[in-house]
Amino acid sequence: MEIISKSGPLTVYRNVPLNWSAIFGGWVVATAVAWLLYVLGVAVGFSSIDLSHAETATKAWGIGTRVWLVLTWAASLFMGGLFASWIDGKAHATFGLLNGVAVWGLATTISALLLSLGFANTLQGGASLLRTNSAANAAIEQPLNVAANPAQASADTKEKAERVARYTAAALWALFFSTITGAFAAALGGWVGSGHLHNVYEDAVARRTL
Repeated sequence: MEIISKSGPLTVYRNVPLNWSAIFGGWVVATAVAWLLYVLGVAVGFSSIDLSHAETATKAWGIGTRVWLVLTWAASLFMGGLFASWIDGKAHATFGLLNGVAVWGLATTISALLLSLGFANTLQGGASLLRTNSAANAAIEQPLNVAANPAQASADTKEKAERVARYTAAALWALFFSTITGAFAAALGGWVGSGHLHNVYEDAVARRTL
């Protein structure tokens, strides 16, 4: 829109709001694709477990889980951004990118809330379990272990703590990279979707006229 003033023409850009129904629809599609890929990954993982080599299988399972998490986020959010742009119907690359990023933001926010609630419940359950069993186990196991070999008990405790810290760090790094990769994939999906609207809607119009 152009307004003529005393100093000359003044261009005013109107703010076009995001289509949140399209963004929500893209998030639903991304969630469904992620669920399918998670189920596929778990099925393949359990089918390939070799119990005769438990340590190697556990390590391979951990690496495969982290890689599959990154790929799942990337693929599902790409499809979510793609469908959000198709539902929105704006054949503009910028709107496609914004739709993809909005789908990623919605998916990340909901996932973070669910993970936070699950993590809090896990901590509460673990704390209650420790409180329940500590009175019975501490009086029997700990004095015997320390009296038998205090150095070994200290080494075992340190090894368990290091293992928990290592696994936690690996899970958090996988979550970080999957979130970053998902942002780029969602933006790419939105951009691709906005550039192919003519294929989607022209085919639909052609089928209606037949």
